[in-house]
Amino acid sequence: DKEFANGVEGSVADIISTPKEYEIAIEMALGGYLQNIVTLNQESAKKCIEYLKKNKFGRASFLPISAVKSNKINGIDKISKEKGFVGVASDLVKYNEKYKEIIVNLLGKTIIVETIEDGINISKKHGSFFKLVTLDGDVIHVGGSITGGSTYKSKSTVALKYEINHLENRLKSMFPNIKDIEVE
Repeated sequence: DKEFANGVEGSVADIISTPKEYEIAIEMALGGYLQNIVTLNQESAKKCIEYLKKNKFGRASFLPISAVKSNKINGIDKISKEKGFVGVASDLVKYNEKYKEIIVNLLGKTIIVETIEDGINISKKHGSFFKLVTLDGDVIHVGGSITGGSTYKSKSTVALKYEINHLENRLKSMFPNIKDIEVE
């Protein structure tokens, strides 16, 4: 609907891409934020909320580019030297520069580590002031609580996006004369 779409950039999942080796970690780091809707500004978000209310279409969370400010870990130089440190999550995803404040806000205080043991050691040594996520999706939350276990078998939002892009590129290389493929 044009009324709703005006000023909407897409969901967080739409505006980022993630290398395959970080898909699970980034998916777990973002959680429900993957479905948040990025808008150009607060006015666009307000219009979307009014539209949802008027049509009784439910609720959504919006991230206005003009209003969201970044938030990053202090003292990352010391933490980056720790065993198992992979990187700050916001540095491990790709996105258009206009979304930087949003991505750093959502992922700038999240550290990706190799294992849960590495995460626990970093948390003990540097405090529980940031989120740590392992490559296989275990999470050490701010404050120290831990979430983990096996991840679900279905493909994640980030993994599905990666697979769709990969398959589209394969189709284009197989059939270079086809410009657009429509699915009915």
